[in-house]
Amino acid sequence: MQEEINRASDAVRDPLSFSYLTYMWVVFFAMWGGFVRILQELKGENRSWRELAWLFFSEMTVSLFVGVLTFYLCELAKFDRLYAVFMISISSYMGGRSLVVFKALFKAFWTAMKREIP
Repeated sequence: MQEEINRASDAVRDPLSFSYLTYMWVVFFAMWGGFVRILQELKGENRSWRELAWLFFSEMTVSLFVGVLTFYLCELAKFDRLYAVFMISISSYMGGRSLVVFKALFKAFWTAMKREIP
């Protein structure tokens, strides 16, 4: 019985099983975090339209990527959705710096897994 419940719970956590509405709010908060980051970076600077377009595109790409990764980590850890929104927004605002944190987490996880394997 418990095994069936665990399989059903794992099926709900499959990335393809989330609704479009779920991904829409993840994308919204990830982009919002990235947009706030852009606004903070542009304070008092004059840039050309080409530089602004590149900054917007690159920052939004990184923010979306980091936001979706954060969402998956929050789902994996079974965090409450409100906490997930907070984490998505903050990590998206951090942008590339979040990737450094994710890399350190991955290294720690990988090292721990290597020690467990005989």
